[in-house]
Amino acid sequence: VFVHNYDYPIPDGKALKIGNITIGPWLKEPMDICKVPDDANPAGGFRYQLCVDLINRFTQKLESLAEKYQDNSIIRIKLIRSAGTLLPTEWANELHPNPGGFQKIVKNCWKHHVEKVFNL
Repeated sequence: VFVHNYDYPIPDGKALKIGNITIGPWLKEPMDICKVPDDANPAGGFRYQLCVDLINRFTQKLESLAEKYQDNSIIRIKLIRSAGTLLPTEWANELHPNPGGFQKIVKNCWKHHVEKVFNL
């Protein structure tokens, strides 16, 4: 089983737009509602650092899970580390990379591990 630690999202309020359907935003709006301090720097300020801290804590949990199952004969869990891969310009919205960002994550983070597991 492959699991990944995603990347550090930018809480800038950008939503996913598919035609005339809008989904999101997911991060800025709840932070506004909860009055999380906003220093007007979505790609590097306090709110961004909060997202970084949450992803890092999530990564620690994934590391523990992968370690627990590393030698299991029935199921193995492989952690794909992708946090810190994308530049701010490689995000399409608060949660999704743009096409170039997805390609970068596949090439830089996933490709080697998938090829190794499947002997490609």
